[in-house]
Formats: sequence, C-alpha cells, structure tokens
Amino acid sequence: MPVYQGERFLREAVDSVLAQTFEEFELVIIDDGSTDRSVEIAAEYERADSRVRLIRHAHVGLSRILNVGLGLCLGSWVARMDADDVCCPDRLQAQLQFTVEHPAAVLVGTYAKYIGENGRIVGSYRLGPSTEQELREMMDRGEIVHFIHPTVMMKRALVIEAGGYDPRFGIADDLELYNRLLAKGHLCLALPDAKLLYRVHSKSSVMSSNLRMFEQFRFVEAVLSARKRGAPEPTYAEFADSLRARPWTKRCFGKCGDIGAVFYRKAGVEIGRGRRWCGALWLGGAFALAPSYVWTKLRTQVLRKGWQRDPGAR
Repeated sequence: MPVYQGERFLREAVDSVLAQTFEEFELVIIDDGSTDRSVEIAAEYERADSRVRLIRHAHVGLSRILNVGLGLCLGSWVARMDADDVCCPDRLQAQLQFTVEHPAAVLVGTYAKYIGENGRIVGSYRLGPSTEQELREMMDRGEIVHFIHPTVMMKRALVIEAGGYDPRFGIADDLELYNRLLAKGHLCLALPDAKLLYRVHSKSSVMSSNLRMFEQFRFVEAVLSARKRGAPEPTYAEFADSLRARPWTKRCFGKCGDIGAVFYRKAGVEIGRGRRWCGALWLGGAFALAPSYVWTKLRTQVLRKGWQRDPGAR
C-alpha cells in the first residue's frame, strides 16, 4: 500500500485489509514522503498489529515507490492496494482461490465498485478478461489489456524479473506492466466479481493527473505498437512531437474528447459528494464534448444491472 498525503482515508483502507477473511498476510505500508499525518496513522497500526510493516521513504513518485515496495515484500504473491480504497472482506481469499482454479495465472485482478468521498456507491467498474478465451480474443484483435490497478495480485518474483514498474509511463505504468507480462507469455486474468470499493475523489491520482493521464495512456499504446512491429520504441519526446504534427482538426477533436472524459470524472466526484445537480452539470458538459465516450461509460458503469451495494461489501 503506497501512501502519499493519504491521511483522510487511510484508516478505512487499512481496516479493510486487516479485516480480511484470509489472515496469513503482511501489510506493507510504504510512505512516499508524506507531510500530513499518514506516517503517524500507519505507525499506530504497526504498533497494534504484527502483520503491519511501515516503511518510510523520501518522495520519489508512485512508480518508483511501488518498485521499492516490491523489493521489500516477503510473500510470493503481492496484492496491490491504494490508501483511499476499501477491500471487500473476502478479497484476498477469493483471489487466492481463483489462482488455484487458474494455476498458470501470474496476475489476478478483480472488478470493483466506484464509491464517492462519503462511501456511497455510484457505479461499477468491470475491467479485464476473466477467461483465457476472452484474453486470447482480445490479444488476437490487437487490444491493449487493462486491469484495475489497486485490485491486482501478482507473483512477486516474476514481476521483478520482468523489470517491475517503468517510471517512463507515469500514471499508466501499470498498463504497460500488464501488457509486458502478457507479451512474455504470462497469463493475466480478472476475477469477475467486485472485491474492491474504488474511491473517486478530487485528490485521487487519476483526478489530479487530468489531461496528462490520457497522453500517458497513448504513449503506452505507441510503445506497445512499436514492440509488436519490432520497431524501435519511441521516446516520450518523439511521441509528443508526433502528436503536435497531427492536423489541427485531429488535435482539436482529440483534446475535446480528453476534456469530456475529465468532465465525466468530475461529475462522478460531485455525485459521490452528494452534489447531484453539480454532477449533472459536469455530466452535461462531458456529453457535449465526448458523447460516445460518456454513453459507453454510463452504460457499462452506471446503467448495468446489479451495481448497487452488495450486502457484504463493507
């Protein structure tokens, strides 16, 4: 669990891990140079529960701090967790059982439910292939494979052997890692049940990255495409130059789509705060700028049946 300025939701996140039905684990909380009360809160848990280990580190950013954490963990499996999310009580047990049913898997994610700042569920988050056939079909179509990062459980040794997280890709470092593992022939699947409550709020890494996040995702796509063709990987500077060289109409439409996606996320934050009218305004702006994107998101995350709170989810 990497932590940076995470005092607001840290207790709820840690409590959800310590309440797991599977109890034989260590919780490595690695602080990335926080200046709030994150270290103080984590230290309380370390003193109270022998399974908790707190690591203090200078601020180096998420990718690098994740690699530090991978090197310090003792288990053969490492489960990712963010300091503002909430694990369902049977998350670890369910994922470990899934690895028994799929012994070749080296990475197992899960689905999730979106929650707002007050913990209210505002949508569902279903991402990642759940069967080997689905994965093969996605790869045959040339699709990039995504998983929900704070849900994944990975075989530690293989991830380290593959090079861990690559800081070049910023907030999209997890996306590059998944597809690098797949390119090496490793099996990565998602348990098709929601085992995490994924918090949407204004200070989250996704929200704070805003438009930069979409550019980083496209950089990952460009690098993965070059690898498949056997071509030299572009540097970020070369990739940025290629974006600027596009016709102004394509740049304009692309920017509108990105801004629409940001507006959609802001709508989720406001709805999660209980400010429905404010959320509706952001949603209207998002729909005006990126109608197909918004409709797809609404259809898969909000309008799908069965997104309401599960009785045992908290």
